[in-house]
Order: sequence, then structure tokens, then C-alpha cells
Amino acid sequence: MSNEFGVIHHQVHTASGSVSNIAPAAAELPARLTLRRAADRLAYIVGIVAPLSTVPQAHQIFTTRSAEDISIATWVGFEISAAVWLAYGIVHGYKPVIITNSIWLLLQAVVIAGAIIYANNP
Repeated sequence: MSNEFGVIHHQVHTASGSVSNIAPAAAELPARLTLRRAADRLAYIVGIVAPLSTVPQAHQIFTTRSAEDISIATWVGFEISAAVWLAYGIVHGYKPVIITNSIWLLLQAVVIAGAIIYANNP
């Protein structure tokens, strides 16, 4: 049986005796499975590499001992956002979201600490 989009559905008999139509699981379609695996791998790679973009900012603050042009409010906003995404990832069990935002929280905290420590240094 197929719908108006040509997607083949299977009929499932439920415990109550009713019949339900469902689409096949992604595991049944090898192309979708391969694409999903590739997307998962990419998410893990980006999830680890993207937060590392914070390292140059932290390095600059600590090597120059100056946070002259750093907005603490902006970095606190980033920190709050990462905390919310981390909570979301934990609730839903999304490992790439958990990994990415855990790294963001750590590295952004370093920037915020540097901005506080060196706030009065020009």
C-alpha cells in the first residue's frame, strides 16, 4: 500500500485488533541508513571542532592580559544558550548536542573568567 507521495506503508495489526498503516523504518532503507551515519559522524566532528573557535579568544585574553574589547554580557549570553542546549541534549539523549555544548560551556567559561580577571587592563 502506498500514499500520495509513493511511500510504501505496511499494515500493522495492533493488540486491540485494529489495523494501522506505518511507513517503513529508516533501518529498512540502506541509503537512508548510510546518509544518517554520515550525518552523525559530521555532527560529532563539528560538535568537537566548532567550540574550539573559542580558543583564540581565550588565548588572546590571557597572553595580552587584557579584555579591553570583550563584552562579558555577550559571552554570558553564549554561556546561557549553551546551558539550555546542553539541558535539551541531556533530556533527549542527543550525544552530539551534549558533547558540543559541554565543550562550549567549558571554553566560554574560560573567556568569561579572563574577561573578569583582566577587565580593568587596557
